[in-house]
Amino acid sequence: MNRQEIVQLLPELKIFLDTFRRFSLLLIIITFTGYSSAAWLWLNSQTSFAVLSASLSFILFYFAKRQLINLSCYYLKQDPRYDQTIHFIQKNLLKKSGQDLIVQLHKALQVIQKNSP
Repeated sequence: MNRQEIVQLLPELKIFLDTFRRFSLLLIIITFTGYSSAAWLWLNSQTSFAVLSASLSFILFYFAKRQLINLSCYYLKQDPRYDQTIHFIQKNLLKKSGQDLIVQLHKALQVIQKNSP
């Protein structure tokens, strides 16, 4: 991931990260709702349904968080302006894990924004 590519794709990468954050927030809300319903079911002495709700919430969170980058790319593929950005992200996903890529993008964008006039 070089600085020149990031500077060139800066507006599109910001939009990608915003899209990623929206999908992450949606996943967190769904997971929280599942765990909250599990707690409510447990308090109402419906232990088996509580375990089922908590288990499904955990499984959803565990597997879906790995797919958030792909979901964000899929969402942006509808607009041809983002083709170069999606190619950049997919190229870097071959070298790094998804979490590492998002962290490095956040750090790179913060550094570039601090240094830009």
